[in-house]
Amino acid sequence: MALVATLKTLLHRHLGEDDVRVATNVANRNRPGTEALIGPLVNTVILRTDLGGDPNPREVMRRVRSTVLGAFAHQDLPFEELVRSLERDHRLAPLANVMILFQNSTLRPTANSGHKLSFEEANPNMLLPLVTITSFDVILMLREFPQGLAGTCVYKPHLFEAGTIDRLLRDFQKVLERMTTQPEQPISSIRILNEPSIR
Repeated sequence: MALVATLKTLLHRHLGEDDVRVATNVANRNRPGTEALIGPLVNTVILRTDLGGDPNPREVMRRVRSTVLGAFAHQDLPFEELVRSLERDHRLAPLANVMILFQNSTLRPTANSGHKLSFEEANPNMLLPLVTITSFDVILMLREFPQGLAGTCVYKPHLFEAGTIDRLLRDFQKVLERMTTQPEQPISSIRILNEPSIR
């Protein structure tokens, strides 16, 4: 929830919009008997939070917590069904352009980078394709390991330059630091590199 609150604060600061929506995945294994099933049962949920009124990070966390708990309580609604029902009205904006994903340390260990939060570049020599087809403009993927967090970012290169994404990731780190060290200051006091810049 703290990482979602950080991302929402960053998007609010870049976009200047109070209604901030991001997508995330839920394991969707909340029914008896699904714990031992093999295969993906993941469902996408939209986390919509109002950041109006220049709240401080504590209040942002309270609002995001309420949003996340509400979304998780209704996670059984298949995302595709939600999209289909809303596609009838073509005037609607996309449900979310940004996705955040989080994996805990039990899923994939990684080497210590020496930092509490670091972002990794894709290795061009890897066998998997570097191009990912996605309906989201930006996907921030964070992974927990004993020494801290590591992250990667998938984005649409026809919408963003690599330098823009690099600045976004640096700003994410800066906002996370400010939200944890100065939780009583309003979020408008958080300075980022280039505001507003994201479409």
